[in-house]
Amino acid sequence: MIRLPKNKERVPLKRILQGEAEAALRELQIAGLDEGPQHPSSWRNASDGEWKLIVELNRPDRLYHLTSDPWETRNVAEDHPEVTERLKAELHGYL
Repeated sequence: MIRLPKNKERVPLKRILQGEAEAALRELQIAGLDEGPQHPSSWRNASDGEWKLIVELNRPDRLYHLTSDPWETRNVAEDHPEVTERLKAELHGYL
C-alpha cells in the first residue's frame, strides 16, 4: 500500500481512465525501485513535468531540466540546488 501525505490528493483510477485527473497527475510523479536499503540498484525519482530528480544509493543526485533537455543528458543538480532540495523533500514525503 502506498501512503500519500495528507496534503496530497488521491486520484481514483476511474478518474484517470476517464481523463478527469490529468492536472492532478501532472503535479508530481514519483517512481522507484527499492531492492533494500543497501542494494546498489535501488533508485527513486520525482518529476514535476519541468524538472526530474533521480536519487540512487552511492551516486550523486541527478537533476534534469526536461523542458530544455528531454533526453536527460545534462545533470544540472549543482546549478539548481533549490530545485534539487524541493524535489528531494517531495520525494521523501512519499516514502
